[in-house]
Amino acid sequence: MISVSTVTGYLYCPRKVYMNYVLRIFGQGRKETVSGRIKHAVIEYVNNNEKEIVESIDNPLLENIEIHYRANYYKALDSILEQSRMELDRLNHKKEEAATEIWPVLLKEAKLRAKNVAMFMQTHPVMGKELWNKLTPKYVSEVSVASYAIGLNGKIDRVEMHSENCIIPLEMKTGKAPKDGIWDNHRIQLAAYIMLLKEKYNHVNEGYIEYLDTGDRRKITLNPFIEDEVKSLIIKVKDLLNSATPPEKEKNNAKCVKCELKEQCNALNP
Repeated sequence: MISVSTVTGYLYCPRKVYMNYVLRIFGQGRKETVSGRIKHAVIEYVNNNEKEIVESIDNPLLENIEIHYRANYYKALDSILEQSRMELDRLNHKKEEAATEIWPVLLKEAKLRAKNVAMFMQTHPVMGKELWNKLTPKYVSEVSVASYAIGLNGKIDRVEMHSENCIIPLEMKTGKAPKDGIWDNHRIQLAAYIMLLKEKYNHVNEGYIEYLDTGDRRKITLNPFIEDEVKSLIIKVKDLLNSATPPEKEKNNAKCVKCELKEQCNALNP
């Protein structure tokens, strides 16, 4: 069984996947990678603690609910930045600079969730545990999914639980959305997660990519063509991982310039 991230990594650069998973060569990471990980960690923390956040809301006004969420996001950001200080220092990335980069995205998340609760409270005048129990949609983070039949496993960033018959997977991405559609590796990743989630919930057939930096949400609906594309890629990745020689270098120099493994890559046989 291979991970969904390995499949999407293959789409970006087969040679890097080979270096990572066959030769066990890894880079030290980049500022953007670390910032993205911190964003996800903060959002995950708030997701996991949203029950307590919602139950402690004592004022139905949107402004007050938003302040409540913002305080929790800020507290989580400060804590996770502190936990990541050694990694930030290694990359010469100051904690204050990282916070300035990350906070706008978290602020959008706080506004989104606050609006969701405030709108619900407009038609459901409840608070405390009753508010949480009745609130829809609810968000579940880091949802593990796996299938021996498909040969994949992974973790979905977030699943929106609207009802037993309406479950929507979402993947959250840093960076900007393309002008139209979805970046190819994101499309394949989400399609794979829908396929995996569908094994548990038969009615799941669509999902969304959320581009955090711009607030764009792009939809994917599963169809036989995308499923075949995912299955074909799984076979290609397995063949790569069983190969005795690395694949050829990428022809996209823009990828190579940004890659933290470019020196090790150049040292390999072409």
